[in-house]
Amino acid sequence: MHIFFFEKALLPLHKVSNLSTFHTQLQNCIVQYLEKDVTLVTTICDYLLKIWPITNASKEVLFLTELEEIFELAQGQKLTSIHEKLFKRFAF
Repeated sequence: MHIFFFEKALLPLHKVSNLSTFHTQLQNCIVQYLEKDVTLVTTICDYLLKIWPITNASKEVLFLTELEEIFELAQGQKLTSIHEKLFKRFAF
């Protein structure tokens, strides 16, 4: 049930235009979910890369900050599967 809430309620909040007003709180929620279940790392990273804000630099910085927090938490676990996708996104 908690994974359903994570995927259907928390992740879509990254799409809203006023993300900057509550991003810190959302990031804290995401981190708490990842502390509970590290396997969600690939889910959040894939989702963020799928909806990456190409034309919104401030939102892009928020996403990078969140990815940094996720990488620190994961410490190499489950990250090998997303390296290629991540580098392709950053190449643009």
